[in-house]
Amino acid sequence: MSDDNDVLIVGGGPAGLAAAESAAKQGVRALVLERHNEIGYPIHTSGGSWISDMQALGIPQHLYHPISKVVFVSPRREVPLYYNPAVACVVDIRGLYQHLAGRAVAAGAQLRVRHTVEQVQVEQGRVVGVTVKDHTSERHNLRAPVTIDASGISRHIGVRAEMGKAFRRYGYGAEYDMYAPNYPQDELYLIMGSAFAPRGYAWVFPRGNGRVRLGVGVIHPDCDDDARTYLDRIIYDLPN
Repeated sequence: MSDDNDVLIVGGGPAGLAAAESAAKQGVRALVLERHNEIGYPIHTSGGSWISDMQALGIPQHLYHPISKVVFVSPRREVPLYYNPAVACVVDIRGLYQHLAGRAVAAGAQLRVRHTVEQVQVEQGRVVGVTVKDHTSERHNLRAPVTIDASGISRHIGVRAEMGKAFRRYGYGAEYDMYAPNYPQDELYLIMGSAFAPRGYAWVFPRGNGRVRLGVGVIHPDCDDDARTYLDRIIYDLPN
């Protein structure tokens, strides 16, 4: 693997891929390091977003599904909000991430999957590179003038370089991607209440073609329960 890089980007999510594309367009030699087997999987978000953001980023319309009705549900009340034209959307996460990866590579960036950062190289208080393990368990020492930590909640660079602590409070969720042909494909539900998601919320996000994402998220460590328990309760207790 070449060590001739101007920027190392740890994390192949939307932030890392956007940084890689932007850098490469300026003639900067950018290398993205992603620890998973592929870009866009596993999925860590349900994909709720705004159409204006998708348009500003130049995302093709087939990668997001418009929502014209958002319903907030509490134990005692249900509040629908209508939008015409639609302003919210549900994103095809895997498709979006791979689209961004394609744009970054087309701009000239390099991308490596199954490359896990094990150590951060620090000299005189500056991060000057990383040590990564590739898919064959071979280790590589990579150096660059700039290293970008785009690893999300894990903060691979920041924590290892002692530039900050790991997040102690974070959202933890579980989700089913279901086929629900009778569900209105323009309606999104956000459900609050301890019966469904203590210290969190549940959601129903349609994503087109009869597909629906049904999920539950809780805040750790405020709630130590497994979100999957509440998700299964919704599946079995509220079939309608």
